[in-house]
Amino acid sequence: MVTLGKRGTLHDRRLAAAKLHQEDAVKILFTEIAPAQKDRRGGYTRIVRLGQRQGDAGQSAILEWVDVQESQAVEAVRAEEAKPAQVSTT
Repeated sequence: MVTLGKRGTLHDRRLAAAKLHQEDAVKILFTEIAPAQKDRRGGYTRIVRLGQRQGDAGQSAILEWVDVQESQAVEAVRAEEAKPAQVSTT
């Protein structure tokens, strides 16, 4: 669906509407989600496995968006940690 949103043609919008059945979801996909993922070539989501449910032993998982800004922030923090600490001599 994100790939349809990235292309952004009328045909792609109609295909997305046919699958989603919600016009407001299609609008969000084409105006917010797809432009935020324009530089990404795939891998828009991450699956975090939670294990089994206690009642019926079914597998549980969380599906989350991979955030480009988050990964850049993590890289910035790691770069900051790698810098040697400055010692003041006063």
